[in-house]
Amino acid sequence: MKEKLETALSEKNINLSEEKIEQLLKFNSLLMQANEKFNLTRITDEDEIIRKHFLDSLISVDMLPENAKVVDIGAGGGFPSIPLKIARPDISLTMIDSVEKKVNFLNSVCANLNFGKAIAIHARIEDFAQTDARESFDVCVARAVASLPTLLEYSLPLIKENGMLIAYKGSGVEEEINLSKNALKILNGQIERKIEYSVDEGHKNYLLIIKKNGRTPKLFPRRKNKPRKEPL
Repeated sequence: MKEKLETALSEKNINLSEEKIEQLLKFNSLLMQANEKFNLTRITDEDEIIRKHFLDSLISVDMLPENAKVVDIGAGGGFPSIPLKIARPDISLTMIDSVEKKVNFLNSVCANLNFGKAIAIHARIEDFAQTDARESFDVCVARAVASLPTLLEYSLPLIKENGMLIAYKGSGVEEEINLSKNALKILNGQIERKIEYSVDEGHKNYLLIIKKNGRTPKLFPRRKNKPRKEPL
């Protein structure tokens, strides 16, 4: 797997040291071991893990400001957050997930890989966003969490003014953008860039870079699953 990973990283101009590549491989080993006990990922083929997990996660690596305080919401098995932390040890990382087993796994990965400034927290986003963590992060990353209107309500309350959301999206992104105009206005967000990329031949993916222009009204995110049931 190491040789395939090195080749794939090189093709995407992602430059990682030998030590960081070894950390990615160790993470993969920990992921596959844990995946036998409970569902962290349906992707288990080596080539797919490299493309759809590692390369996909690392597409945004150069967009993170130096020493940024980063939150990954709905962190799941640790994508994109763990590969980003491996590549960028300077960032401070907080991972949020509502499933305790996943949070325990993520914290064990942080310990095994000797991360500094990294923690996973068991919480619902609606609750976490009403703690002192509110509007404290420079960057929020999110992959396969929710449609964009819902994702904006979950993420923007956590981000500082002038901070950004990096949303990983697939097909249907234009429709999601069109449906998000009201949410962007209410939550003080602005789509700055849409970046097209591909890690899987024949499939287009996108990064949406969304800047937070002002404070988020205290009402948001709403509780009782309203961001999903009744998007803004």
